[in-house]
Amino acid sequence: MDVIEKQLDYLNETMKETATEANSFLLKYHFGGLVAVLALLNIDLVLIDAVVVEGVFDFILLGLAIVLVIFLSRKYFGYVLDHYGRFTKSHRKLKYKYELTLHAALSKARDQDYQFFLEQDVNHIPDEKIDGQLKVPNQDDYEFIYLANYLLNHHRVRYKDLEKKDGHYLDMAMAVIILTLAIRAIFLIIGS
Repeated sequence: MDVIEKQLDYLNETMKETATEANSFLLKYHFGGLVAVLALLNIDLVLIDAVVVEGVFDFILLGLAIVLVIFLSRKYFGYVLDHYGRFTKSHRKLKYKYELTLHAALSKARDQDYQFFLEQDVNHIPDEKIDGQLKVPNQDDYEFIYLANYLLNHHRVRYKDLEKKDGHYLDMAMAVIILTLAIRAIFLIIGS
């Protein structure tokens, strides 16, 4: 039992560290990237008295600049969110191992059953046949293997859902940048 308690402590601390590092990373690079891009897009408000777009060549350069800003912003934020996704996926795997270890301790699981489920991959496709709800406990059929199968499938479903959520951060960042670009382009065109 001592080994299981140490394993639970280790997994709990690792989960906390991963969550803290992921949140810090997202805050620094996602928010910081937005601030940097918006500052660069608006630098002419501070440094240049008037920017005038005249002629076809100027409009082509303006369009090229807009495409370049969108392309580079998408690449930057895509990279940041890929890195953040690795943190959240790692956290999900750790959470599965933590809950599995906790249930192994509570249900006095056999070592070989615990080891088998500990090595199962959370990033596989969830089993649709497994019910998403735990059944009411019964004296005879609420063993570790039943709980382990449930936990594995539960965490596979959550792991699959992570990829959907990361896209919202990218959409938010790109929406702010496109809105800023649109406003800047409109004012440049109106001013010329």
